[in-house]
Amino acid sequence: MAKKVISPHLTIYEPQVSSVFSIFHRITGGTMTLVFIVTMLWTLGKWSFALDPTVGPYWVLILAFEPEILKMCVVVMTACICYHFSNAIRHFVWDMGFGFSNEAVLRTATFGLILTSVLFLFATWFFVLPTFF
Repeated sequence: MAKKVISPHLTIYEPQVSSVFSIFHRITGGTMTLVFIVTMLWTLGKWSFALDPTVGPYWVLILAFEPEILKMCVVVMTACICYHFSNAIRHFVWDMGFGFSNEAVLRTATFGLILTSVLFLFATWFFVLPTFF
């Protein structure tokens, strides 16, 4: 008996600009949600430790979040926010009914990448780096 492929569409179709950007938009959204949840848990753990220093799980969080790891998380989160924001502008343009031609999709994708880069460099230079030093 031949082994059937579960998702043949993944092997048939080539990745398109809009599908790749959509996948990364979902990944950055999920990443931001996960970081937000972990940050809230870390903050709650910090508060509970301040109220009762015998709380055990907080020490695990402190060991997991070394300063270098936190700095890396801040930079990655900044990149996710910049990309997600830039791609959201693109989606708003699509929601208004514009930019569905192949040429417009490529133009808005290029604009989104340039805007992401500019926002990331600006945010990193003026907001992230000064907090590290």
